[in-house]
Amino acid sequence: MAVHLTTERMRVPKNGRLNSADVNKFVDSTITDLQNMTNQVNINEVSTENALNTVLREMANLKQRVIQLEDSGFYDDEIRAAQNLRVKAFKAMTDLKNISFLGTNDATKPRINTLFGQATLPINAIENKFYTNSIISGSIVPVSQTLNTEVNSVIDGTDYEAGHVKLTEGNPKNAFNGDNQSYWQRKVEFDLNSDVEEVIVDLVVQVPDQANTEANIVYIRPYPVAQVDILNLGHSGSLSGAFTYISQATKDNAKDSRYFISTQSVQRLHIRLRQRNWYEENGRKVFSYGLQELGLQLVEFDKTYSASANLSNNHTFVTKFTCPEGYRFKGLHMFNTSPNYIANKNNMHFKVALGSDGTNTKWDSDINTPPENLVQPIDLGGSSTEIYVISTLNYIKETDPIGAFFANTTPVLESIGLQYSVVSAS
Repeated sequence: MAVHLTTERMRVPKNGRLNSADVNKFVDSTITDLQNMTNQVNINEVSTENALNTVLREMANLKQRVIQLEDSGFYDDEIRAAQNLRVKAFKAMTDLKNISFLGTNDATKPRINTLFGQATLPINAIENKFYTNSIISGSIVPVSQTLNTEVNSVIDGTDYEAGHVKLTEGNPKNAFNGDNQSYWQRKVEFDLNSDVEEVIVDLVVQVPDQANTEANIVYIRPYPVAQVDILNLGHSGSLSGAFTYISQATKDNAKDSRYFISTQSVQRLHIRLRQRNWYEENGRKVFSYGLQELGLQLVEFDKTYSASANLSNNHTFVTKFTCPEGYRFKGLHMFNTSPNYIANKNNMHFKVALGSDGTNTKWDSDINTPPENLVQPIDLGGSSTEIYVISTLNYIKETDPIGAFFANTTPVLESIGLQYSVVSAS
């Protein structure tokens, strides 16, 4: 509940007479305001404590559920191994568990960004187009104090927010300030019995004139995360020309995502958001959507690569996979990555080896047929409880035929998947 001040300023004449009634009225109203604020602070403290306790209990419950799911997965693997069925293994780039690097040169280590779940080439330099970080204070500084944005819910003649009871537009500039604690939140309220099931809005932003317009990365952090649909994400090299849209960006319930394009001039960005997940608040149907951040960057990736060099001298990392307890790896039946490495075998290289340094290689994506295309699986020997996937990335110089990777940028690895058979250790 909002607290409103009742105290009014009491003007005291210079060298004039004081009216005790006015003074008493001022003091009484001041004390009343202090009491009201104290009561509200106490109410807020109780409310905050209750909310915190609720969140902590829910977090504890979620942690237990995650542990149960993990244990269930381990049990499923053990059952499949015992029944002599194929076992699957999956590793996403959302954390560094079971990931290591070859060599000690940090400059050659691939960059694994767990926020976006991507492994890329090392980054030598990075330039943000909407904000900079002060080299003195470390604070975030906008490139321009005037940022041109256009927000419109009328699309192809249809107003997707028509009939609302209340509209809180929010500040779209919050999506470009580099501050992850501020958001652009657009809140649209309807009658609870309204038949509206979705709202859609367009946002177009102009890259500040002060910025170099060359860019090769567009990233999105939707708000709320995993509850907003991205219908379109496009970039334009002029202030009036058509947009080039990134097909991979069209997603329902979108998560934090990053997209790599060939280095080019980008003067405008266009994003179309849709919200279908409404909630009830104060007897109204409420749609809330927006962006935590919509970013544009120019990144210089390390281009060092030699096909004849040692693994530790290239952009290489190692992912360890462990067999279910009591079993050994027997055969490799499938090997998959996301995006599919076959679309650009010249820039994504994989070895499946028994040694963590790449020794005793059993399969090499550069020279061997994918295991899923073979009649017999790749022989893993039946004596090892661990196998290692050695991943090497190198700079892309040419766009692949199906458009999964673009020239003059980095390959991207989001996950590795295996299917294998086992043999009992006893």
